[in-house]
Amino acid sequence: AGLLARRGLSESAARRKDYAGAADHAAAALEMSKSAAWAFNTLLEHRLAAGDWKGALDALQDGEERKFIGGKAARRRRAVILAAAASHAERRGDRAQALELAQKSAALAPGFGPAAAMAARQFASASDLPNAERVVQAAWEVSPHPALGLLYADLRPSDSVADQAQRLLGLADLNPGHRESRFLRVEQRMAVGQWDAARNELEMLLQEGATSRLCSLMAAVAKGGGDDA
Repeated sequence: AGLLARRGLSESAARRKDYAGAADHAAAALEMSKSAAWAFNTLLEHRLAAGDWKGALDALQDGEERKFIGGKAARRRRAVILAAAASHAERRGDRAQALELAQKSAALAPGFGPAAAMAARQFASASDLPNAERVVQAAWEVSPHPALGLLYADLRPSDSVADQAQRLLGLADLNPGHRESRFLRVEQRMAVGQWDAARNELEMLLQEGATSRLCSLMAAVAKGGGDDA
């Protein structure tokens, strides 16, 4: 079959949800043409859909060598594939492999929250809290996200409110100017009854524009601080 025929066969297989077959036709097209970008994209997409993580990583490597993808985009895509493979290993109950894959994913893209969260969970399940915290800290430094803050708090559920607030304020300090870090500071000031400090932080955030989240926090601060105005 020629190149166009392979494309048609790949698309037909995909419509039947035969993702492995669609990938096979795309791979054959890549053997025929070194510049068939559609075949690279199709091969990668359908190997992922088929849960063929190794095949997807091999396809990505080949795509890099052929200059279909490179640099930051390639690293991000590889991190996503490794995170998907880690999730699959976690569902199978293979915690060791899940941790290994999630660590690799997080190392490639420290700001990729799903990989960081999975690696932290696996470290925590192995009672390795220091490494669990380090993974979340590295992700927060690059790209803070509320889910990471919640996970960080959950790593030490027996902490007192004051101790937990101190830990989370330390997390916020890793990326102090980020909006999520500022929200985290507000929430922790509220948790320990530092209403004036929470209000001051909120007022600075409000200068950047009101949101429903900000308004809810302002109402909570007003109530907690005894401000009925």
